[in-house]
Amino acid sequence: GAMAGGMDGGMAGPMGGGMGAIGPSMGAVGGSVSGPPASHERPPSSVKVFVGQIGRGTGEAELRTLLEPFGTVLEISIIRDKATQTSKGCAFVVFSKRSEAEHAIKGLHNQHVMPSMSNSVQISYAKGEEERMETKLFVGMVPKTASDDEIKLLFSAFGEVEEVYVMKDKATNASKGCAFVKFGSRPEAQRAIQELHGKHTMAGSTGALVVRFADPPKVNQDRTQLALMQQAMLSQQGLLMGGMGMGGMGGMAGMAGMGG
Repeated sequence: GAMAGGMDGGMAGPMGGGMGAIGPSMGAVGGSVSGPPASHERPPSSVKVFVGQIGRGTGEAELRTLLEPFGTVLEISIIRDKATQTSKGCAFVVFSKRSEAEHAIKGLHNQHVMPSMSNSVQISYAKGEEERMETKLFVGMVPKTASDDEIKLLFSAFGEVEEVYVMKDKATNASKGCAFVKFGSRPEAQRAIQELHGKHTMAGSTGALVVRFADPPKVNQDRTQLALMQQAMLSQQGLLMGGMGMGGMGGMAGMAGMGG
């Protein structure tokens, strides 16, 4: 065994070395050319925006100059035609944090026209980003005596709590026993869910806290899924009806045959 291993090792050595030398340089080229893979490794607090109406002549450098006043630009990918590699006049840009992206959207969207263009620049969050950025939690099973400060103190163990809003009865102003808690970043919010949901009971409560992401993005998803399910149901019903219709026809034909 040892001899064979030694021989294999000796054989593989020089060749492996050669391959290894090529590997890193290839990797470097791949990394700089391909936009998408790099974007998966972006920091969790970073935010991607879509920038449209920038003009086909606008390159990465001009776009960077336009956007850097609003924050740290981590990545710019001009959207190009696959065949010709010419710019389609729009791009994806990654800012280091949400506040910078918001700043850029407020400052540039419908506010700034690029030199070669007649229409204003369009900036919006890229698809899926708002869900990715959701940092607001719904918290249920909160004792009605708990103050905003008590809730904030509990959740601050997991990160920076930006706001706490206890839901109150409009008529009596009494707490409804649930609240919204907004964190500075999504990982902090996720940590709070992991550590508190179903595991921690606040003094004066009848049961463990319910902690989950607040509804807005999720509701839409459910609605879409519901719509898709309803569509599927309808098409199945259609098939069944069609099938029955055909069956009925067959039966009729059979009857006619018998009569004849």
